[in-house]
Amino acid sequence: MELIFRMHTPLWTGDAKGQSNKAIKETGVLGSLRWWYGVVVRGLQRSCINMGDGVNFSHSQALFGGSGQNNIGRSRRFRLTTSGGTPCYTNNTDPVRIKPSRGSARHNGWFLGCGLTGNIKARFDSFYPDFDPAPQLSPIIAMSSHYGGLGARTQHGYGIFSALGSDGETPLNFPDRTQTVDTFIQNIQGQPEVEVFPALQDFFFAKFTFQTEEGWEKDVDGLWSHAGSKKSIEGWLKSSVPVSPALKNQLRFVNIFTPPSITRIRQGAESYIFGDSDKKIASKINISCAYEISENVWEIRVWGWIPDDNIRDDLRPRGLSRNTVLAELYTSLDNPNLWTQALGTGVSKTNTIWREFDSGRDNVLGTCTDIRQFFASLLN
Repeated sequence: MELIFRMHTPLWTGDAKGQSNKAIKETGVLGSLRWWYGVVVRGLQRSCINMGDGVNFSHSQALFGGSGQNNIGRSRRFRLTTSGGTPCYTNNTDPVRIKPSRGSARHNGWFLGCGLTGNIKARFDSFYPDFDPAPQLSPIIAMSSHYGGLGARTQHGYGIFSALGSDGETPLNFPDRTQTVDTFIQNIQGQPEVEVFPALQDFFFAKFTFQTEEGWEKDVDGLWSHAGSKKSIEGWLKSSVPVSPALKNQLRFVNIFTPPSITRIRQGAESYIFGDSDKKIASKINISCAYEISENVWEIRVWGWIPDDNIRDDLRPRGLSRNTVLAELYTSLDNPNLWTQALGTGVSKTNTIWREFDSGRDNVLGTCTDIRQFFASLLN
């Protein structure tokens, strides 16, 4: 299987130390695909497959490799090779630094290292003659290309892409999405297992489209706060506008923690939802860079994992309801003032797509209770 990943926002190419060297890290791409694969499999409630000899591998381990019970290993079933892409700026020693002014922004701001833009060629080759990775990988790639992201640091805006055929023009598409999901499920049959890790039904996905005036990016809160970042920002703007810090700052410190229902647990709630590096809590909310989809029409994706109330989570503040968090996110993101305060008066939100399993807020399927149908609806 050969695809072209057209990057709308930079693909993060950094290493474990956070240093970007402008070379594609296949491990970062594989890690994100493996993560999304696990999300979908757990959502479909089929999370363990018996590989014989009393050894159970998770489905992610069976496809991507890993150790099962008794530390018996399983190798990855396919090879990924990548090439292409262009660094979004040339001065790698001076990352983009953004420090929003509104609210109580983090002390040092956000630092965004260089990533790759343009077209990236990705080839998936099976290690086994009787195994085709496409039925299991292509739905995951399609879903993440429409509603999520690729690679690491998607919470900072990296990794928004379109998945195209090898011709670089034809979108990865599924004429019969129901059959695609059925085929996907046939490859992951196994005994259900309850897990606390992210599952599809606990996610929300949103896309916001807005009309812009010429030069609107000059008013994005904090984007031009550090003079040393000017050249790096100008390079970044050739593909997208890094708006995630401004929007996260607005949500976290201005909009979302004002209702009485969450004010009493504000400190714990904001760390739980938006992350806390000191407590090693990852952000559960991802906000993309803004990317242009047609002349003066831009799009931003917001998605995240808010665990179900019945899932044991020792980090969740007592009394914090999943529905309360999602309701406040939905209301805040629907408020035009949030967008103008974060991005300036040169933007006007024109459309919202909100996806959430079994919820009246979902404006595509509504209160759909069939997780297979919900998954299928995310493929195109």
